[in-house]
Amino acid sequence: MALGEFLKEIKKTPANVKFAEMANILVIHCQASDDLIQLTAMCWMREFIQLAGRVMLPYSSGILTAVLPCLSYDDRKKNIKEVAAVCNQSLMKLVTPEDDEADEGREPLPAPQREAGQEEAGPKAEQPPSGCLDVSTESDFCSASIFVPASMERTCVTLNLDGIVQVLDCHLHDSTTGMMTRIAVLKWLYHLYIKTPRKMFRHTDSLFPILLKTLSDDSDEVILKDLEVLAEIASSPAGQREGQGLQEGPGLRLEQLDLPIPTSAKSSQAVSSSGAK
Repeated sequence: MALGEFLKEIKKTPANVKFAEMANILVIHCQASDDLIQLTAMCWMREFIQLAGRVMLPYSSGILTAVLPCLSYDDRKKNIKEVAAVCNQSLMKLVTPEDDEADEGREPLPAPQREAGQEEAGPKAEQPPSGCLDVSTESDFCSASIFVPASMERTCVTLNLDGIVQVLDCHLHDSTTGMMTRIAVLKWLYHLYIKTPRKMFRHTDSLFPILLKTLSDDSDEVILKDLEVLAEIASSPAGQREGQGLQEGPGLRLEQLDLPIPTSAKSSQAVSSSGAK
């Protein structure tokens, strides 16, 4: 109950909250082995992403580390899975084409402001499913000083693209990664190639081998999403606009490569279905 009241106060005055400093605490507890702690932290993370917006972008790699595995949870952890899915979608929407610009000279981002009626209209995360974690079991939430003067409410936000790509790459290489998590990873890669093509093409050489390997995945859905990513890499003009060193990379000249098309019936059918679109 105490944590619910605490979150309610944060939602009333989001402009004065140190969302960034609280983010790392939430990331840790979003990976807790205790279901109630994990669910509570995930509900807080959902609210923080929605309230703070792009202020949370520098912590995207840590958030994805905690959120992505939850997307493959079974029905026993359905509540956690659903909240994690909202966190994932909300975080993805924060990435915009402006993140493809040079970091130098970027304007500071204003701190989040509460709009009229926001408290009533927003999701009531202060009452999460299955009850609320008692404040005595998680002192980190209360011991942290999270309020700041209004004079400190502008901050410069930079997308940690390198960290995000590293997390996504690790999940694709991990053979224990669940199907829904693999699909979410590929959706992230596709989204990043759409929104930040110039910066993403710097990672194509390292990503290309695992993207080719994923074509032999057991899941049709994974293969189709992987083909979308490869098609975007092949058709994007960003590769031709990069420097000569980058243009020589294998990920940027797909038309010169013999792609190892899967030979299994399932994979071949998936490839044909994608081509029909």
